[in-house]
Amino acid sequence: MKKGTVVLTSALVSLFVSGALLAACKNDVYTMLEDYNSHFMPAEDEIPDPKPGDLEFEPSRMLRDKYDIYDNETLNLFGPNGCASYTWTIKNPFIKYEIDDNGKTITYDVGKPVELNFSNSDYNSKSQRFVLIPSKHGLDLGVYILELAVTDGSNNIYKDSCKLNINMHID
Repeated sequence: MKKGTVVLTSALVSLFVSGALLAACKNDVYTMLEDYNSHFMPAEDEIPDPKPGDLEFEPSRMLRDKYDIYDNETLNLFGPNGCASYTWTIKNPFIKYEIDDNGKTITYDVGKPVELNFSNSDYNSKSQRFVLIPSKHGLDLGVYILELAVTDGSNNIYKDSCKLNINMHID
């Protein structure tokens, strides 16, 4: 009889403790996450990124100096917030000679923009988001120049450029 009483008492105590713990957890996951993050950077100390037209805005910081990607990867970039327009351009920095289907020699001059085929209307060369998939956009292995030009609300134009190195992946 003592053994049954001990089991019943243990079960009741466990049930009571579980209920008390559940009642004490009145916060949801998001509240706990905010509480955790607030110990590192309080919301009132967050400084928004400067926008084009602000005194602190530095156009040379819109892009990194260089992006290295593999030919089977995707490069996702975003221009700064608050711009009236965005223009992304990729240029081939080298002279390249090719022969077309008719036997004519085609010359790509230094700095000539590379024509990209965007298959998705969600991103293109005029949107804030720029998604580059070298294999889909017909880019060969090599080094390119990526340029971003943005226009603020006062029609001031800000530009930045960087090197884009497309490497061959090795399995």
